[in-house]
Amino acid sequence: MDMFKTLPIAAEIIGGKKNTYLCMHGGISPNLKEKSDIDKVSRFVEPIKGLMFDLLWADPFEDDDFRKASFEHNGNRDCSWYFGIDPVAKLLLKGDYVAILRAHEV
Repeated sequence: MDMFKTLPIAAEIIGGKKNTYLCMHGGISPNLKEKSDIDKVSRFVEPIKGLMFDLLWADPFEDDDFRKASFEHNGNRDCSWYFGIDPVAKLLLKGDYVAILRAHEV
């Protein structure tokens, strides 16, 4: 846990004027309203829910379901959320990101 607490839970990669990417292991969260919310996450507890947990474990809806406009409970993991295109589009516009890059799948 000591090593985990030192790792970033998300990162911005800036590749030029309008090429900023938001990166995380999992996905986005209904608790992520502003990119500054990430800096407010307590790194000194083991996450079982909330923003840090979602950044680690959320997943996008699959295929055509990605067009869904909201978040839904992630039944495959039985935790965190599925997210669709509308929450992604809102976050991209608000944070001035080109894309969200994530690392895992169920």
